[in-house]
Amino acid sequence: DNFKVLKEVARVLKPGGRFLIEYANPLLFIGKLPEKHWFSIDNYFVLESHHFDPVTMRIYNDRKILVGANIVDERQHFVRFYNAAELTFLMKLVGLRRIRLWGDHNFSDYDVDSPRLIMVAEKEQGDG
Repeated sequence: DNFKVLKEVARVLKPGGRFLIEYANPLLFIGKLPEKHWFSIDNYFVLESHHFDPVTMRIYNDRKILVGANIVDERQHFVRFYNAAELTFLMKLVGLRRIRLWGDHNFSDYDVDSPRLIMVAEKEQGDG
């Protein structure tokens, strides 16, 4: 589905049009991901368990919401992370070229310790 989204972005952009994508830097985020995490919101207590699969680059999350000792909701989801090289490759496949890469909102160079991965890509001129 992620690739389908990129293909659609490339399709609707005019030649020279730009696309910005931003998310947590997977190189930093994955290394600091706690296995279990508790937090509360009002009368709700939330327990999250995380598991990172390095083969699929997915973080799996199991979330339980409790009121007192009772589980009132339980959900599972996963997030697929892409490193800068993978994302650049996918962009190229759909006709976009990376023109900028930053590691934070101050336009710092991207590296392993950057809090964010911020990439700007441009639709190639020859694609209409």
